[in-house]
Amino acid sequence: SIVGQIEFAGNSSGVRYVHVKLNWDDLTDIELDRDGGWINSASAPVYNVATQWQMNQWDFVTINTFQNVGTLNLQGSTRFSPEFMMTRLSGF
Repeated sequence: SIVGQIEFAGNSSGVRYVHVKLNWDDLTDIELDRDGGWINSASAPVYNVATQWQMNQWDFVTINTFQNVGTLNLQGSTRFSPEFMMTRLSGF
């Protein structure tokens, strides 16, 4: 399994995406979380991505973020952002 969690700074406009990409290929999203910009400016939205994926030898994954409005930093929190985890599932 592949799991990631990212928190953006609050902003009431724009669009935000969190992608899990396979082998840094712009065409291969294996998981995606996004919104359409309907976020209260006081909130700091948290995005979660999780999937199970059968990987081959030499495959790798990255978690990428995108936002299209101003400067929105990713929030660092000792509790939950940013986080990334992978687990090998035997027999998958």
